[in-house]
Amino acid sequence: MLLSHYDPDPETPARQKLDAALARHMTVLGGIATVCYTSLLDAKELIDGQTGSLPVKVRVDAWTARGLFYVGREGGLE
Repeated sequence: MLLSHYDPDPETPARQKLDAALARHMTVLGGIATVCYTSLLDAKELIDGQTGSLPVKVRVDAWTARGLFYVGREGGLE
């Protein structure tokens, strides 16, 4: 199951949005997310701005709007 998190604020960094999505996933679904599906622009910002590893695998979903993050367990869109 995937949980969506939307934050349209262009001033908020993608990593901060991802962290909020992961925290919400833990609260609502009670488990650790392993994957995040997001837009190409957000994925690029997450990967380019990262000095270490991200807590989840980032996957690009061409139909996802900027600022929208789907977090969950691997295989959640299948």
